[in-house]
Amino acid sequence: MRIIIETSWDVVYLCGYFSLVVYFQYAIFTTIMYTYMTKLNPSVGPTTFGLAVTFHGIGHCLGALAAAWWTNKRYKARKPLLAGYLLMLLSNCLFLLADHVPMELTAPFIMLCRFLGGLGMGTVVL
Repeated sequence: MRIIIETSWDVVYLCGYFSLVVYFQYAIFTTIMYTYMTKLNPSVGPTTFGLAVTFHGIGHCLGALAAAWWTNKRYKARKPLLAGYLLMLLSNCLFLLADHVPMELTAPFIMLCRFLGGLGMGTVVL
């Protein structure tokens, strides 16, 4: 017996739109982050910026794995997607508070923010 499942194209288009918004946000953050990091701590160099971008990528990979595991375990994507968007919101709110962090901790703090943002963006694969 074959089961034919129809694709809901409205949902596919909506997911494409959300992916576009998320990656647009990432592109904006990446372009301004180096200038922002050097403003907060003038001793920050390109290597530190590269580490922050790398932490985002690592978080993205781990978030994708966690989202896939969670979705396969429950066969539903709503809660993992919601958790991902909440992680991105938390990451952005923390990023706004980077001005209030002591100067020597700004680079690790921004790396943490980008890691959390990457974890949240990992759910885009759903």
